[in-house]
Amino acid sequence: MAEANDRPRILIVDDLPGNLKIVQAALGNEYELFMATNGQKALELAEARRPHLILLDIMMPEMDGYEVCRRLKSDPTTSDVAVLFLSSRDEIMDEVKGIMLGASDFILKPIEPTLLKARVMGHIRRAMAFQALRDRLATGAKLAQQAMAGDSQALSQLLALLQGA
Repeated sequence: MAEANDRPRILIVDDLPGNLKIVQAALGNEYELFMATNGQKALELAEARRPHLILLDIMMPEMDGYEVCRRLKSDPTTSDVAVLFLSSRDEIMDEVKGIMLGASDFILKPIEPTLLKARVMGHIRRAMAFQALRDRLATGAKLAQQAMAGDSQALSQLLALLQGA
């Protein structure tokens, strides 16, 4: 198993401690988990801890999951984090609203641990691949600037990067 700080980070947001425990039991061995019991704390943790994935309850007091998702997606710091709604609301329009706000998936409660693990693993893989691509593009842009400034070593590195070496 990887060190705790090498594991993908997941923020779990639910106002019911029992739901937090279920998710923690299902995912705690594979991922670094941190939790919030309300929307405001979720927004603060998302910005501070930069999770790879957020599991977000819809029905919470004060600020519901839809509003949390809207704010996450409108903030450049958190806009690219995958949000998976966890909810007992099973109406099609609830799911449509979540997807329209930018959520990546919708998982019905009661939570089935095997299904949760499978869906989380797929979204984490995509998040990690996206991060690797973003890092590679940033490296390429930096090398291109250096090469345009006359750095022949940067040009060689850029060509190697473009060739997939």
